[in-house]
Amino acid sequence: MGREDEDRKTAQRYIDAAQEFGLTRSGGDEQLTDEFVGRVRQVVRPSRAGAHGTSWELLTTHEEQIKQWVDDDLTVAKIGDLLELCGNLVFNAMKCGSD
Repeated sequence: MGREDEDRKTAQRYIDAAQEFGLTRSGGDEQLTDEFVGRVRQVVRPSRAGAHGTSWELLTTHEEQIKQWVDDDLTVAKIGDLLELCGNLVFNAMKCGSD
């Protein structure tokens, strides 16, 4: 399954949830309140405990090593490469102190 199929399915989940809450094509922008969008988002993507996903959890197992690499002035790109060599294919610049 390609990325386009996943994107299409995700979009359809948002559309279905919005329609369940009463969204109509002819309703105009005024129906898209913060509360409405929040309700749709909660259905499609419920909050997770800790607010981080599995990628973040995998990175925490390497946190001390990442801190050492940052202290050694390695670039974020280099740290990503080193994590990949360790078998960790997920990477997040936030764990390196970057935004």
